[in-house]
Amino acid sequence: RLAEIFRTYVAGKKSIRSLQETTGDLVIQLKNLELDRDQFDRLSQALRLGDFVKFAKYTPPDEDNRVAFESIRTSIEAIEKMK
Repeated sequence: RLAEIFRTYVAGKKSIRSLQETTGDLVIQLKNLELDRDQFDRLSQALRLGDFVKFAKYTPPDEDNRVAFESIRTSIEAIEKMK
């Protein structure tokens, strides 16, 4: 659900075609946002975790869920600070 929320956010806020794209294609587009490397890596990992949950029916540990939530939250905050 987190990945879906993030995809909807960047589609509306940054006009990134995120809803129709694969996660790999979305990650390529996100490079244009110029997030710092560490933030970008954490965001990419959180989006890929969402794919595992959705398509492979993977149930991540609570800690992985927390880290993914924080990564997406801080990425949205960083994007909001951009002009």
